[in-house]
Amino acid sequence: MAQDRGLNPAHWQELIQFLQATGLRRREVQQVRVEGLLPTTGVVHVRRGKGGRERLVPVLPEGGELLARLQRGRAPEERVFARVPSHLDIPALRRAYAQERCRRRRAGCAE
Repeated sequence: MAQDRGLNPAHWQELIQFLQATGLRRREVQQVRVEGLLPTTGVVHVRRGKGGRERLVPVLPEGGELLARLQRGRAPEERVFARVPSHLDIPALRRAYAQERCRRRRAGCAE
């Protein structure tokens, strides 16, 4: 865990924003490659999600620019986030994502 705390704080912020915008699970976010970021359609392609399933995950609108930024200057096969810190509370970020999507659906907002 001490190793995780030494990572670049800017990289952490992008990871947290990515998790808030996508609601991905820990293993899913570790496997996402640059080619799986689809900012024009607002989705992230997850090759092997829970149960080994492939899926397209909708990104909250404010995450679109983040996807484009994470793609810039990187090889398509490169992992977006090589490491995910073990002490990061991913269930809380997933819950926030789900609550925001639900709130937007009730308000009649487009996703």
